[in-house]
Amino acid sequence: MLISTILVSFDHSSPCHRYEIKVREQQERIRNQRKLQVGTGARAEKIRTYNYKDNRVTDHRLKMNFELTSFLDGNIENAVQACSAMEQKELLEELAESVGAPSG
Repeated sequence: MLISTILVSFDHSSPCHRYEIKVREQQERIRNQRKLQVGTGARAEKIRTYNYKDNRVTDHRLKMNFELTSFLDGNIENAVQACSAMEQKELLEELAESVGAPSG
C-alpha cells in the first residue's frame, strides 16, 4: 500500500490565514479568562464553610460569619450586600491604578 503525503503551501498574508490567527488568539484569551475564573479547586480557594455544630456560615472572601439557619432559609441579603461592596471597592482600586492615581 502506498501512502502519499501532500504538502500544501499557504500564503501567510492571505485574509484566510490572518482570520485563522485572530480566531486562535481570541480562543486563547477566552481560555485564559476561564482559567482565571474557575481557579484550581484547591482547598485554599474555598469560598464558604458551613458549620452546622456552631450554626455558622463563614464567607472566607468577606472574612464574615452569618447565622447558618437564617442563611439556609434564604436570608442572604447581608452576604450579597457585602459581596457587592467588596466588588465595588476592588473595581475602584483597579480604576485608580489604571489612571495612575497616587496611592495613599
